[in-house]
Amino acid sequence: MVAASATPRLTLHFEIAGATAYAYSRTSFPVLVTLCRAAGGMYSTRIYLMGHSMGGYGTWSIAMNHPEIFAALGPISGGGTPAGMVKISHIPEYVVHGDDDRTVPVTQSRNMVEAGKKAGAEIVYVEVPGGSHVGVAAPAFAGMLDFFARQKRAERQ
Repeated sequence: MVAASATPRLTLHFEIAGATAYAYSRTSFPVLVTLCRAAGGMYSTRIYLMGHSMGGYGTWSIAMNHPEIFAALGPISGGGTPAGMVKISHIPEYVVHGDDDRTVPVTQSRNMVEAGKKAGAEIVYVEVPGGSHVGVAAPAFAGMLDFFARQKRAERQ
């Protein structure tokens, strides 16, 4: 799905079931990069990546492998490799996780946020008291999309 708004940006939504985060980033990402680059022009500095659960893991993983593309990230109820946060310290993030998540422990996001802040990243961290794994996703969208609208990747030299 591609959506337009008053703020020039390209929003892509996609879902993959039954794949690992690694397979997800290795097989689907080239297609997404092609779509984003095809949009070109005003969109090239306003490409955002967000995902929930495995998609949260994928958000961080894809950004670490392609840090030159994104203006902002929005992992929800995910995790990743804290050591890799230094690679994406220039990308602003809006991270959401519920403290009662029984699928992906909240410590996964806490560890990523801590590593990112140590690396100098601008991170808004929303930890939802009593929030479950799925219950925090939809309520996070408005704040996350507002955050994205304020972010623009620097022009390439």
